[in-house]
Amino acid sequence: MDPQVQERDVTPQVWMIDPTGARRGLLTYSSLTAVERWLGVGTYRVAAPLTQQSVMAAAAGWRLAIVGGDGRPVMAGPVVEPEVSYGQDSGGRVVPTVVYAGEDDMCWLRDRAARPVPLNTLATQTEAYDVRVGQASGVIRQYVELNAGPSARPERRVPGLTLDLDSDPGAGGVVTGRARFQSVLELCAGLADGAGIGFRVISDASATKRFQVVVPRDLRGPARFSIGLRNINMLKWRLRAPKATHVVGGGRGEEEAREFIEAANEEQGLGWGRREDFFDFRSASSEDSSAELAEGTTRKLGESSATAQVQWVPVDTTALRYGRDYGLGDLVTIDVFGGVLQVQAAIREVEHRVTRQDGYRVLPRAGDIGASGTSLQRSIVDALTSRVSNLERTR
Repeated sequence: MDPQVQERDVTPQVWMIDPTGARRGLLTYSSLTAVERWLGVGTYRVAAPLTQQSVMAAAAGWRLAIVGGDGRPVMAGPVVEPEVSYGQDSGGRVVPTVVYAGEDDMCWLRDRAARPVPLNTLATQTEAYDVRVGQASGVIRQYVELNAGPSARPERRVPGLTLDLDSDPGAGGVVTGRARFQSVLELCAGLADGAGIGFRVISDASATKRFQVVVPRDLRGPARFSIGLRNINMLKWRLRAPKATHVVGGGRGEEEAREFIEAANEEQGLGWGRREDFFDFRSASSEDSSAELAEGTTRKLGESSATAQVQWVPVDTTALRYGRDYGLGDLVTIDVFGGVLQVQAAIREVEHRVTRQDGYRVLPRAGDIGASGTSLQRSIVDALTSRVSNLERTR
């Protein structure tokens, strides 16, 4: 029996939030794109007719809150790049429009540095690192709490950010965090990804931002997508060769006295050919029998491995609907072609798109971080930024 198809006919609402946190009305928009990202900063772009009301948010401190037709928050966060256009250009009359580009509230974790002694002033950073060892979920919460949350120094607290009291699932293995001025998001995302957990900042049309640690659900059995099941409208799959199959990590020391360790993916080396890379990790501890250097080098190898990604437009059914039955971070199964090629992977991104032509569409992307073209470019920039930051923080 075929599943009963349900139309996703209720488009999201967009609320305008002023710098005090007060709602200033619904935005009547012409198009919307919002991309949720697992362990990353989500982004949105909303275009609206230019009016006295719609232009209000083109100022510092304003926010947009995108809420699904079912009342579920999609994302909320600051407007970072408003643009107003009208008049004439070479193509003729320009329709008066205001476009809001913004980020979700994960941006505040990116914009807070994890200090060696988070509760001290900058002049009294008396330790080289804030080292924390413990279960991943608890360690992550501690870094957020002390560098951005209610327990942070007053000037460093993110306004409205709270940590849900029941949001520590006691999940993930034992990890070691070493904070030295890297962003809280970068630090915690690395710990979470290695431990198989995640976190998010949930925001709606209020001023509250709720930090939660979450455990992805393994839905590879119930959440299956295929043409045969009639719950896929469109699908794209891609595979990218590894950037490296063998990574040499360089730790403490100089020249011939420097410490080195290698991590290898022999299976991918046989399939794709040996590809070597070097990872500069001179900030790794010299007092843990190379454990941190080995962990960092292995993580770098994982980031350099072959990547696969599938993007699809799901058809909502009575049995399977995005936001209700599966969501960002969950493991799902996608039959790419005839049962011969299947992907079982985590949903890394979800794009919400509203246009006059197609109405409201949801496009999940599952696979490896950095598998899409835009994500690959973002991961390259992030990697370069991280490596330069690492050198600056340890010199």
